[in-house]
Amino acid sequence: MHTGEKPLKCSECNKAFRRHSTLCQHMKKHRGIRNHVCNICNKAFYEVSKLNAHMRVHTGEKPFECQFCTRKFTQLSALIYHRRTHTGEKPYCCKVCPAKFTTSSARNNHLLTHTGLKKFVCPVCLKGCSSRTELRVHSSKHTGEKLFGCETCSQRFSSASYLAVHRRSHNTEIKYHCNICDKGFTDSNAYKKHLKTHTKDKGTDNSTEVTQEVKINMDKEVSEIEQVDEQEDTQTQVTEAQGESAQKRYRCGLCVKSYTYLHSLKRHMLTHVQMCVYNTDVSEKMYAFK
Repeated sequence: MHTGEKPLKCSECNKAFRRHSTLCQHMKKHRGIRNHVCNICNKAFYEVSKLNAHMRVHTGEKPFECQFCTRKFTQLSALIYHRRTHTGEKPYCCKVCPAKFTTSSARNNHLLTHTGLKKFVCPVCLKGCSSRTELRVHSSKHTGEKLFGCETCSQRFSSASYLAVHRRSHNTEIKYHCNICDKGFTDSNAYKKHLKTHTKDKGTDNSTEVTQEVKINMDKEVSEIEQVDEQEDTQTQVTEAQGESAQKRYRCGLCVKSYTYLHSLKRHMLTHVQMCVYNTDVSEKMYAFK
């Protein structure tokens, strides 16, 4: 008959156990002994049961299914935590205040707020923070506030990690140079968009004010773009020959050409920039397109 008594206590943390074998297994955690190693990723575990559960990460097996939404999990503990999102169960109670939590880790984190170690408490989720700055960073997850700004372009982000990723965009190599003003670009789309700026002065006589050098350079740019258009036309013909649908939903407002993708149409519109240099009427249509 099971009385529920746990006479064996861990000398390190006072956790109690019924069986000596379970206590010995538990003591390995304090001694740092991890005998059970995954033969795929070499991650080590204290218990063989933990290793077996870990192996399902590699096999993709998810034997634990939620009866409320049919979502599946690799570990029973994950299913238990998930199931509480449906039932609203909060079995872990704070011993100091009435707060309740769905997981023990959330409860333990909350307990720190009563020790004075983390005296700044989030009013939304009750997470404790050790400083006002840490609390502000955490609270931004709830408010959507973007605290981290880029020094180069003033774009803002919600976390330092996102800012770090963004900063790398400013360090990329300049691959495209405008032959008209020698401005550099890292992105081809930004480069092509910039080309249009050289014909934006609609109130002037382009035929007299645009230099011959600009015309020559524009011809060169358009020639390269037309080559790409021809390649796309060939690919579309191959697709249609194979019996696949290639619906062309995007039609040019200046000629009869149409395209499957919007980015293809936008690239094609640049070919009309050449006409804008010489023809004001076409320029008006181009600006209407934008």
